Amino acid sequence: MSEVAKCPRCGETPKRIQYKAGGFGHSCCGAEFFCTTYWNEYAAAMELARSEVNRAETIKQTDSDEEIHAAHNEQQDALKRVLEVFGGGE
Repeated sequence: MSEVAKCPRCGETPKRIQYKAGGFGHSCCGAEFFCTTYWNEYAAAMELARSEVNRAETIKQTDSDEEIHAAHNEQQDALKRVLEVFGGGE
């Protein structure tokens, strides 16, 4: 994931920050990271956490196999992104 991920809280593109030392980072909704890699790791981890919560809530609230399957697929997609940004997947 070489491009900057959307903010996991608001869904907007994070603001690019220029540091005095010459580097740049990204900031949005109170989170700030000094490189794109760290921002993308944060965004992917937050997305995975949200998908885990959504999957658990879906399992509690429905008997629909289709809804449960969709929530599971969402969680698996988020897991793939986490593996991608942390270097453990392709």
